[in-house]
Amino acid sequence: MLLPRKPKLITRRKLITTAAASIIAAPAIVRADLLVNPVFVQEATNDDLILWLRGDLNVGSTGTPVNTWTDQSIYHNDATGHGTTTSPTIQAADRNSLNTMRFTCSDKQYYSLPDFISPYNQGFVIWVAKVLSHPTAAGCDAGITKFGADVTTNGNNHYGFSGDGHIYDDFGTFTRSDLGQAGSNLITYHMFSMQSAQPTSLFEAYLNGTLFYSNLNTSVPWTFGTVPFIGRGRRDVVVPGTENYLDAWIAELLVYRILPSSGFRMSVESYLTAKWGPF
Repeated sequence: MLLPRKPKLITRRKLITTAAASIIAAPAIVRADLLVNPVFVQEATNDDLILWLRGDLNVGSTGTPVNTWTDQSIYHNDATGHGTTTSPTIQAADRNSLNTMRFTCSDKQYYSLPDFISPYNQGFVIWVAKVLSHPTAAGCDAGITKFGADVTTNGNNHYGFSGDGHIYDDFGTFTRSDLGQAGSNLITYHMFSMQSAQPTSLFEAYLNGTLFYSNLNTSVPWTFGTVPFIGRGRRDVVVPGTENYLDAWIAELLVYRILPSSGFRMSVESYLTAKWGPF
């Protein structure tokens, strides 16, 4: 006599995994309750996410220095500070009750990273951040990242330049580009991304999910500086002492070694918006 088969139990863990898998297949469909740990943010494989810095995982009270901001990708490309006073600090319960990271220009706080992306020929970076003022103060107008190789006298990136309020960045190139004027968007929490690639000579930027800048005619190769920075410029290579620093808060930052499809980019934007928004 055959006994009736017992019903198969599906655990909550499996339900979450199954639901997350559906998001991978259809990135435009995003449930906020599944976005705490975004397994869907790999479009191809886990290898594609090469840097993932989360402010909400740093534990401590406001003002606590974080000398190592731990990379959550499989590569452990940790961001390293430079001492108690020059390491960025925690801003507790700053956004949606989550911790963020404060970069203070007067203390020259910034992070160095290993040469984590130079082997590739394309990339995508996205972050959630806000700056102290717009336009930024002279000398406190660094870009959020220095992930390019422009070290000329005009090689500092800017995120709301003190002179004209524009964003300047050299992401993946030897020459920084003028991405344009973002205005007061930068002084409140917002989402900004850039993607560039060779040999297509593509450079695009998005602000809160909307195309902000596009250039298909740049002829410079896709390359990164050997010492990538977060919160500091690199003009001091040719003009010592003239690097600039950042006065801002960074909530989260992700870097991929792929050129994302629009659907994938929107999936990552949906994850960040559900967690840190509205923007």
